[in-house]
Amino acid sequence: MGEPDLQKYKNYLYYEKSYSTHTRRAYISDLLDFLSFFKDKGLNIEDLHVSEIRSYLGNLHFRNIKRSTIVRKISSIKQFYEFLDENKGFGNPLGFIKRPRLIREIKDVLSQDEVESLLEERVDDANQNRNLTLIEVMYSCGIRVSELVGLDIDDVNMNSKELVVSGKRNKVRIVYFGDPAAAKLKRYIYTDRKKLLSREGVGTGERALFLNRFGRRMTDRGVRNVVAKYARRAGIMKKLSPHGLRHAFATHLLVGGADIRSVQELLGHSDVSTTQIYTHININDLKLEHNLTHPRL
Repeated sequence: MGEPDLQKYKNYLYYEKSYSTHTRRAYISDLLDFLSFFKDKGLNIEDLHVSEIRSYLGNLHFRNIKRSTIVRKISSIKQFYEFLDENKGFGNPLGFIKRPRLIREIKDVLSQDEVESLLEERVDDANQNRNLTLIEVMYSCGIRVSELVGLDIDDVNMNSKELVVSGKRNKVRIVYFGDPAAAKLKRYIYTDRKKLLSREGVGTGERALFLNRFGRRMTDRGVRNVVAKYARRAGIMKKLSPHGLRHAFATHLLVGGADIRSVQELLGHSDVSTTQIYTHININDLKLEHNLTHPRL
């Protein structure tokens, strides 16, 4: 596969599959690893059959590659063969290879008390209020950090307490926020956001909801830094990222009795099996409840 073909494949992932930058980089990295393995053996793509590909997968296990990474690599290679089939009429030798079962585990989910500590009101300041607001919105709505920074001011409906979110592959969904998030958003939008716009003379042309200190759209990294800093301030010993707030959102809904299909829709998961990773978290709580309430125990 030459450089022109590789560029065509990159364009395929971007324009036809609409994958994110992170996913495209991972898929290209996986592909180059796959091609390099067979190049060292003097084999071309045309020479590969199921047995050769199994040898590659066996090599991944030998290299102690994580199961989750192997699952992703299989998806990457299958995607590559779909591209070849569309453009060169190749068959897909991975058709008979099953992906390893992926067992995901979520550790150190925030407790409800820790969330309250994280959102404790502090000094009244534009940056401070923005930070508390974005943390509240992520926890209240369960949105991804990329979805948060992609929000525009027009995506907020204060009357219905809804956000219009553009998720993975530009899939749009509606998420909901409660009274605490509504109060913080109202203060931020009508007071603090205006202060951030005026600091650098940006004016009213910037449509991003969450602004940095220069009055421009916040970045993923900026939000991650905010969450980590506030976790330290709150004395939370767990390593906390924006995705940790999403985990807390899903877990606390399920603990409260929410239907898993509803949580799936709110999270924007295309498959309910992705949402089911949250159901194992409370197994210890379930065991305790069983021990306390079952009449034969």
